[in-house]
Amino acid sequence: GKLDEASASFRRAIALNPNHINAHNNLAMLLGRQGKLDEASASFQTAIALNPNDNGAHSNLAEALVKQGRVEDAIASCRRALAIRPEDAKTHEILGFAFQCKGELKEAASYYKRAIELGSTNPMTSHLLAAVSGEDAGPTPPAIVITIFDDYASRFEAHLVGELGYSMPRLMREAVGRFIRNNRRFQHALDLGCGTGLIGAHFRDLVAEIDGVDLSPKMLEQARSKQIYRKLDCEEIVVWLERSARESLCFDIIFSADVFIYVGNLEPAFKAIRRILAEGGLFVFSVERLAQGSFELLPTCRYAHSTSYVRELAFRHGFIISVSEQVDLRKE
Repeated sequence: GKLDEASASFRRAIALNPNHINAHNNLAMLLGRQGKLDEASASFQTAIALNPNDNGAHSNLAEALVKQGRVEDAIASCRRALAIRPEDAKTHEILGFAFQCKGELKEAASYYKRAIELGSTNPMTSHLLAAVSGEDAGPTPPAIVITIFDDYASRFEAHLVGELGYSMPRLMREAVGRFIRNNRRFQHALDLGCGTGLIGAHFRDLVAEIDGVDLSPKMLEQARSKQIYRKLDCEEIVVWLERSARESLCFDIIFSADVFIYVGNLEPAFKAIRRILAEGGLFVFSVERLAQGSFELLPTCRYAHSTSYVRELAFRHGFIISVSEQVDLRKE
């Protein structure tokens, strides 16, 4: 996990032997993990120039290109990789994702299915296949969430807030501010799916103590560095909620921003939250809007929930809906 030291070692290897293909490949993969996608692509291209028949380098380049939004270039790299090794499951997975990004969902599904036929056991592939096929795959597998957000943690706030103008923490704080009366303060808050602590930072003026729970260790490292949480737990949120309900924990405000988009069926979460929320407490959360039905896994791999479904759950579990707003929370 010491990425800077690893990078320095690979660069030293390349300085000693500029034709060291594995060093170029491994440096490129490391740069991709650091979010340095332009540099990663350049290193993969160097490896390919040294060995044009390296299937892995073409495939890895395609993965970097699709993350950059260069979908057509990624597809071309995948084609070159498959020309060398037609039965490579990983390349079929990348092709599936590239076509998913283009919105060509049937094409994407065919490549995901082929990857599985070729022996892929990657849980992300099955989940993506369900997403593009309109199936309910259940909650996003924890391994996928950990992989995505551990990889994203170091650049999460710069990208989400700085580039995409993410505003949900501010919007939630403003909504609570309009609703509470008599300068009310909260003693004990729960930040459910706290990530890097964006929500906690916006509510610290209203709350004496904030606990957080998240599935990604790297995101929790970022949150811990802000020193605004009393306690941080690394656990799947519904498992954590159900255990906390059994232990009779109690919070007078619970907030959860853009977390239920990875859950789907919200019944277990609502049931457990009601048991740990103090009488008169507030449960503040966001979902992605679905026009009709209950909930649906979208091709974006996020779940959307209908207003009627959320209202039905709220009433069933004894909540009163005090504020419900439709908002634009970020670009894209």
